[in-house]
Amino acid sequence: NMRWGVSLVVPGGLTKRWKTPYQKLFAEEFTLKNIELNPVIAYKVNDKFSIGAGARVVYSEGVVKSDGNDAGFPVKRHMEGNTVEFGYNLALLYKPTTDINFALTYRSNIDLTEDGQANLYFGGVGQQYNADVTVPLPATFDVAISKTWQEKVTLEFKYQRIFWSTYKALDFNYDRPIQEDLVDAFDKPLIRDWQDTNSFRLGATIKMDNKLTAMFGIGIDESPVPLTTIGFELADSDSRVFSMGFRYQQNENLSWGASFLVSDKDSLSLTPGVAENQILAKGGGFSEGGAFLTTVGIAYEF
Repeated sequence: NMRWGVSLVVPGGLTKRWKTPYQKLFAEEFTLKNIELNPVIAYKVNDKFSIGAGARVVYSEGVVKSDGNDAGFPVKRHMEGNTVEFGYNLALLYKPTTDINFALTYRSNIDLTEDGQANLYFGGVGQQYNADVTVPLPATFDVAISKTWQEKVTLEFKYQRIFWSTYKALDFNYDRPIQEDLVDAFDKPLIRDWQDTNSFRLGATIKMDNKLTAMFGIGIDESPVPLTTIGFELADSDSRVFSMGFRYQQNENLSWGASFLVSDKDSLSLTPGVAENQILAKGGGFSEGGAFLTTVGIAYEF
């Protein structure tokens, strides 16, 4: 009745790059890479109930670059950091019938404190500081249900609540006071006050034969970013997600597959005076946002 497993996944990450002068002043590059090791253990209470728990071990790297020279401000920043942080996840599975699954999953919040060095420049003269900045990998709560017909076609629906409200501010810390001329640009906390969001997913899994399984999905993601605190480093809007993939059962123990996902983001328009960012306060917007994701995976059961 007891099983265990280990997964290596990418729970989140992003890269924003700007080449235009005023945008580069705030975020020439803002990159966050995360890799999560997730060992889990599950226990079958009876034929209807199972419970599970696991540890979250997240390795993260961050890069922040800002350059105001092209906009007439002789300031520049280049910071790189990394960290290893820990969390947990809990799960409950209920099977009212053999062809229906109902699951609850909770993943804990993990604060990623990127610790490293920052090179700050004013007028071409630079100094190096030990520095850190903390961003959350927010807690999530999932409710999912699936129904299978004739052991071939499965429809799945998932609702996810993402607790982004833990992200209050973007605050860079240095091991000693930085140059006074750089304080406004690089040492004032940037209020964010993000909001909790909802995500919805609908998926279909179709068993084509004994070896090949096809998968399709659609989804809706809400943006956590208030218009008042939106910035160039993490500009976001509501989006729609489309995905497809396959899994091939090579033998009794080994399977592999691949998937492709498209995220199409809504255009965002800002009325003058709404945003607190000194550039976006004049009005503006973001358009043609989105992402493409290709995944290749392999699984071995024993």
